[in-house]
Amino acid sequence: MCCVSCFERFIKFLNKTAYVQIALTGKNFCMAAKAGMEMAMANAVRFGLVTLIGDLFIFIGKVFICVLTTLICYLIITRAPYY
Repeated sequence: MCCVSCFERFIKFLNKTAYVQIALTGKNFCMAAKAGMEMAMANAVRFGLVTLIGDLFIFIGKVFICVLTTLICYLIITRAPYY
């Protein structure tokens, strides 16, 4: 099961890089996948760093939305005369 999961993540990564390359260059899927993997391997540290920063921003956004929604609901419940 571990090998299948690892293979599935690799294929998802390959598809993502290939589709980005297709959008940028207009190459066919196989050539774009090759170019995308070459670029990913040449810039592995940058890819990892960008992924880490992106995940951090997504987490901060989720926390911000939860806190803001909770604060608004609290203010409505405590300040509105109807409730």
